This record gives sequence, structure tokens and C-alpha cells, in this order.
Amino acid sequence: DAPPEDFELLLLALTHAMEAWKVEYGVEFEFYRFSFSGAKGLHVGIPGKLINLAPMKNPEVYLRRFVEILVKGLEIEKYVDFKIYSDHRYFRYSNSQHASTGLYKTPLKPSEVIGLPRGDIFELAKRPRTADWWIMDRELAVNPILHNIFLGILSGSKPSTSTDINRILTVGEYDGNRHNRAFEIARILRDSGYSDEECLEALQRWDKMNHPPISLSEFGWF
Repeated sequence: DAPPEDFELLLLALTHAMEAWKVEYGVEFEFYRFSFSGAKGLHVGIPGKLINLAPMKNPEVYLRRFVEILVKGLEIEKYVDFKIYSDHRYFRYSNSQHASTGLYKTPLKPSEVIGLPRGDIFELAKRPRTADWWIMDRELAVNPILHNIFLGILSGSKPSTSTDINRILTVGEYDGNRHNRAFEIARILRDSGYSDEECLEALQRWDKMNHPPISLSEFGWF
């Protein structure tokens, strides 16, 4: 995401990131699936075939870590909205309209992401568009570098020690992301074997680190 005045800086940062990913991972520009959200966001995806993605429980946890690795140290990192990697968030379909602007979530070609100014992209978003240039998974091969990165995440991302969990509970959140983070922590605790009572006690301890704390009456929602 980027405010309107920084949108073209976002496109430039993404272009530089794609150039880096091509050199480091061998991901060609035409593999990406770009969409303009219709407001201030640019959605960037890669086909699941590149990492050999299969149905799994809680994919958002692993995909978030995957994206963190790809963008770390790049200019594009500051524009990534990591809050979307949650099992209670949704992704809009292509050509659905944005509730505020009325513009469509419109697919973009790589050449448009690299070469078009913001005004032209907004103009494209005024009407539905078919992404008939997207390369389908069946036409692709697994990317061995990306696949190995993802396998490493699958085998090592779940907190399994009291040290991991204690570290998580010492980092608070500001208003705007407290509820999302509370839900994530509750799932981590549950998957690590905590009872409902232990989860609630740990969440209340973590909540003291927040700015401001969540109302106690809201914890029943989690």
C-alpha cells in the first residue's frame, strides 16, 4: 500500500524488487500476477506452482514468512501490508469494485506496472478487464530455490519452546492491529498445547504491553 502521492515510488520499488528476484531466484517478470486494488494498493502474486504449494492448515502463517524473506532489506519492504496474512482476512476477486472509490480491482501486465504512470493505471481500473496474459500453473515448473525456501519455513516456523512463546508475549501492538495480533497469538498458543484457560491468562499478560490495552470484556471474542 502507498498513499496517492507515493504510488509511483511504490511502482519503482516493486520494479527494483522484481529485478533482484530475477537475479537471485530466477523469477521472470511474466510469472507475476499483478492487480491494482482500485484505491492505494497493488496486489502482487506468484503462481503457487513455483513453490509447489499444496492444500494445508493455516497457509497464511507460512506465506507471511515467505514474503518476509523475499522482501527483507529491499525498498519494497516498507510498502508491504503484512496484516493481510490472516485467516480472517479476505482477498477480493479480480474485477470486484472497491467500496470507497468504485474502481475495479484490475489486473495489470508487467509492462504496465513498470511503465505506466498512476493516472493511466487508475483509468484502466474504471472498467472490468480479463487477465488473459497470466501464465497458468500447469504451464510452469517448480522453482527449486523458492521451493527450498518454502520447505524450510514449513519445517521450522512453528513456535515449539517456552522461549519462543515468551518472546512473542513481550511484544505489544498499537491500536489498529491489537485484535489481529491477539487472534494470531491465541492460535499459536493453542497449537503449542495451551488450554483455553492458559491461553486467556497468557493473552491478558501480553495485553499489558499494548498501547492501549484491549478491554477485558473483548477477550471472550478470541
